[in-house]
Amino acid sequence: MVDTLARTGAWADAWAGTPEQLAARYAADASLLLVTEEGRTVVEGRAAITEHAAAGLFRVPDRAVIAQRILAGGDPTDGAEHLITEWLFTGRAAEDLVTMAAPGLTWWTLDAAGLIRTELRVVAWSERRILDDEVRRARPLADGEERSHGWYRDFVARLFEVVAFDPGLARVSSCADDATASDLAGAGRADSSGQAAAMASAGAVLGVRGTFAVRLDDAAGPFAVVVADLDGADRIVHEQRYGGRWWPAADPA
Repeated sequence: MVDTLARTGAWADAWAGTPEQLAARYAADASLLLVTEEGRTVVEGRAAITEHAAAGLFRVPDRAVIAQRILAGGDPTDGAEHLITEWLFTGRAAEDLVTMAAPGLTWWTLDAAGLIRTELRVVAWSERRILDDEVRRARPLADGEERSHGWYRDFVARLFEVVAFDPGLARVSSCADDATASDLAGAGRADSSGQAAAMASAGAVLGVRGTFAVRLDDAAGPFAVVVADLDGADRIVHEQRYGGRWWPAADPA
């Protein structure tokens, strides 16, 4: 397994450098899928990733990326090393009087050299808030025993089956009474209300102790990620939704 903290730290540090330094963290044939308020954009190859970076957020002069939570592990279904990071993009754009923070998430698969082979990046610029200690704080993984990759995939598969059959039953059986959820409403496909959730599938699953992440796919490919925390009874106590949800109606509260 690659040094996940070092890989994430090098990527985050590169944002304060040049577009070329950031692109050096990617394989030559890397593929970036960017999910924003405008929809989905695919950027293919290190050269195109360099150009995309130079034309985008690198225009924020005091930019920095702060990693808040990391999940990492191998996926036996595709043989790849996966690394998920929840982070803040911080800095002052031309219209800002103070330093702001935009939340985001990246889901990587890495090659044998530890370079990024594929990346799903969800960011909501419209969700920016003033950067303070509360916004900045790291979010630890939920406590829990170490599980196999198969355990998390089976858990998510059962959840999707019950949601498709009876969403209300799924909430009662899968969520704690005081479960909470947070949405990045600005990111993802136009229908982020969950009304089309029945058409979504779990494209990939990764879990570490009491926290797991699900990549949501539709007919056009990945469009969202949900990161969920479990309690000691394996009930969902919180969901952080990046671009969409698996529930077809109201929050699981």
